[in-house]
Amino acid sequence: SNATKEYYSPFFWMKMDFLLAALIFTFTVRQKVALADEGRIGGLWLKVVGLISIGLWSGVVIPARLIGLLS
Repeated sequence: SNATKEYYSPFFWMKMDFLLAALIFTFTVRQKVALADEGRIGGLWLKVVGLISIGLWSGVVIPARLIGLLS
C-alpha cells in the first residue's frame, strides 16, 4: 500500500543489494561446493561457505523487517 514510500527507503535498497549478492553466491560458489565430492573440499571450506550463505541471507531478512518497523 506504500510502494512509493518504501521505494525510497534505504532498507529496501540494502535488502535488494543483499538479495542480488545472495543469489549470485548461491548459484555459483555454494552450488559448486554442495555438488563437489567431500574429499575435494575440506570441512573448513564447507563451514566458511555456510557461514557466508547465512550472513548473506540474514542481510536480506533483517532489512526487510526494518522496512516495516522503521517506516
